[in-house]
Amino acid sequence: FCHIAPRAVLTGHIRLETGAFVGAGSVILPGRRIGAWSTLGAGAVIVNDLESNGIFVGIPAKRIAP
Repeated sequence: FCHIAPRAVLTGHIRLETGAFVGAGSVILPGRRIGAWSTLGAGAVIVNDLESNGIFVGIPAKRIAP
């Protein structure tokens, strides 16, 4: 039950938990985990695992909301 928007790049061994949303054009580096019900903004780059229930944006992605 995840959403992966167009042009998102998942580089390998990525773990998307329930309800994760990956924005358009974002990049997730190898071996990262996206927590349950987290939102990754468009164009963001993930270099570390993301906690659950947050909104993350930027390069590298940082949490901006709960």
